[in-house]
Amino acid sequence: CSATIAYAESIDAVPQNMGEIKPMVMASVPRLYEKMYARVLDNVELGSPLKQKIFHWAVSVGREYVKRQQNKQKIGSALQFKRNLAYKLVFSKLAERVGGRIKFFISGGAPLSPEIAEFFGAAGLMILEGYGLTETSPLISVNRVDKFRFGTVGPIAPGVEVKIAEDGEICARGPNIMVGYYKKEAETREAIDEEGWFHTGDIGIIDEDGFLKITDRKKNIIVTAVVRTLPRNPLKI
Repeated sequence: CSATIAYAESIDAVPQNMGEIKPMVMASVPRLYEKMYARVLDNVELGSPLKQKIFHWAVSVGREYVKRQQNKQKIGSALQFKRNLAYKLVFSKLAERVGGRIKFFISGGAPLSPEIAEFFGAAGLMILEGYGLTETSPLISVNRVDKFRFGTVGPIAPGVEVKIAEDGEICARGPNIMVGYYKKEAETREAIDEEGWFHTGDIGIIDEDGFLKITDRKKNIIVTAVVRTLPRNPLKI
């Protein structure tokens, strides 16, 4: 088993490079997917009213299809037929623009808009959002092709333990956690407690199905004499 890794020449050269490399998997930050999404919408606006109508129909079909996939619901023959037609008329062209072989994209480093994740999912170009830090080598959680939920950073990775502290902070423990910061014992003790839990500095929740969702940074919490409250506009992922 082997793989070839390629690096884009620049963010502006990504479309051309994808056509040359024809990647099967691609990892990037949300900003790239935002630019790709915006370019698609710009092209749609330049099309005829009929082409716009077909595009929006295809997206609505794709959203219903991927929603059923996400919820492990049955996909009937009628929906499957419409999805196949939507792919032939619209989504196949998007797939060709990214090289024609993409299995999935990976996103990390910043929050990915659920709207963008749902659009690419509807088009059959799944973006799998994950979460982690340098100190966690770097993975804590990640969505998978067979287990994903838009708006989350996925289920906890195998071998990793995660708990939500009383103040809402995400804490992780496992073989992926660093030993410590080099020659910085005080910082290490502050980051990793006596039970081996690494304190990420992020605030989040784990839903009833085990998907992790990040809602804010701990440093953004406002502490008062009575209660701890979150900012009026918390970070959404």
